[in-house]
Amino acid sequence: MKKFSKKLAVLVLVLCMVFGTLVPVSAATRTSKADKQLQTAVTKVMKNRKITSSTSKTVALNRVFTYVSKLKYGRAPLGFKPATTKKWEINFAKQMLKSRSGSCYHYAAALAFCAKKATGYPVRIGFGTSNFIKKTNWQPHAWVEVKIGRTWYVYDANAAAVASKQKINGTKWSKVKLSTVKNKKYKPTNYINVEI
Repeated sequence: MKKFSKKLAVLVLVLCMVFGTLVPVSAATRTSKADKQLQTAVTKVMKNRKITSSTSKTVALNRVFTYVSKLKYGRAPLGFKPATTKKWEINFAKQMLKSRSGSCYHYAAALAFCAKKATGYPVRIGFGTSNFIKKTNWQPHAWVEVKIGRTWYVYDANAAAVASKQKINGTKWSKVKLSTVKNKKYKPTNYINVEI
């Protein structure tokens, strides 16, 4: 019986290492395509920010980041769970662009779809936790990641908005290499690739 228990324990350990929690799991990813209402709202932002096909991608990305980061901060709906709420990113982007106010999830959704339209780059919403306000306080958060060339960069319009109001200086909130802040400032658990 002892040999069987030992073999079973080894088998369970091997199975856990192969299929279970002992193997590092990458963040879950899905894709979201903007509906017609959101496409119209994003196109309006492009027009208002004077972003055309002749605008460089760098300038276009900076313009949409600046625009979104200057919108007003508000709270996420009570009980909101981004991993299980369907199409929240589309609804939150539309709400943010219409009301010009929202939570970090609203900022991330609006910026992601605007950045995708402005640049055509691969863009995704990352969400999980962040300690951007206080290093020892990891809290639920969402941000945007943009792939330029072979490198992913973080663009956090909500952090930029909060930092400007709370006078948090010395931190860059746009075009920060993901590899330098992943698991230090941002811990993603899920991603949403955006399409326009």
